[in-house]
Amino acid sequence: MRNTETSYDAARPPTAERCTRATRTVIACGLLVTALPIQSASTNCRSAGDLRLASPDGRREMLLYVRICGDRATGEVEIVQKGAPVPDRPGNIDVPGHPIEVSGRWTSDAALILAVPGTNALPKPQRIDGVTVTFVRLIKPGS
Repeated sequence: MRNTETSYDAARPPTAERCTRATRTVIACGLLVTALPIQSASTNCRSAGDLRLASPDGRREMLLYVRICGDRATGEVEIVQKGAPVPDRPGNIDVPGHPIEVSGRWTSDAALILAVPGTNALPKPQRIDGVTVTFVRLIKPGS
């Protein structure tokens, strides 16, 4: 697993080229977890990984993790109270396609921006446990 803290300008979506070390602004340009192959007939699921970004007041965290079900892995995003365990279920933020590569930034204690890859329409903002989650496009270098 790779944990990279990042920052980006709110007016410009994040790219891997602009990912730089920072404090309290932005988190990951991705969460990478390698899972051993599991028989595809298996219906057992498990959560793996644990990449967190605390809200400015430190009471909440954005949690990135991976759900592995048989031979399929999905990226999950969850808003949790600080220090909460990784849930053994899908995340509470509905990210279309459940990509493993997601970037996020708290703009206040009650607002989070998630940058997601893809070309489909971005989802409408979601309200989760008092936090408004807004989506922007994650731009990769060379795209």
